Amino acid sequence: MAGTSPFAGINIGKGLQVGTETLAKQREASREEESVNQRAKQLALTAQTHLDSLTKMTPYQAGQLEQSQSTLKLQKLYENPIDGTTLYMNHSTGKLEKYGPAGQVPITPTDQSTAASKGVQVASADGTNAGIGCHISHHQLILILLLPEGQ
Repeated sequence: MAGTSPFAGINIGKGLQVGTETLAKQREASREEESVNQRAKQLALTAQTHLDSLTKMTPYQAGQLEQSQSTLKLQKLYENPIDGTTLYMNHSTGKLEKYGPAGQVPITPTDQSTAASKGVQVASADGTNAGIGCHISHHQLILILLLPEGQ
């Protein structure tokens, strides 16, 4: 490589000067990139904090939810998309309740079967606890006919 000056010291000095300037520019670009990366990390942490506040419960909220569920009287078992009725288990009475768009509707044997398939033991309409029980375990379906005593 040939320099612009016939003197080697001047050419070496100019080369060092250009190299130093290039190094300074690279360091400045590196600092800017590091600053951008730090800001991106800070924004990601802030976004995660906001997401957690919207999607995760605090221990207090979890306790409140658990307490409200333990005092819940109606448990939703099934919603029929065809006729718009919803089947509930009333834990305070131990009986099924079915509600439609017009209010409470009578329970049918199909409703009792649906409740049994959800693992809910229900009393029959006459209060004798005769009904169909269902237990599902490891892909096996076992139906048990429950009859009142003496039959």
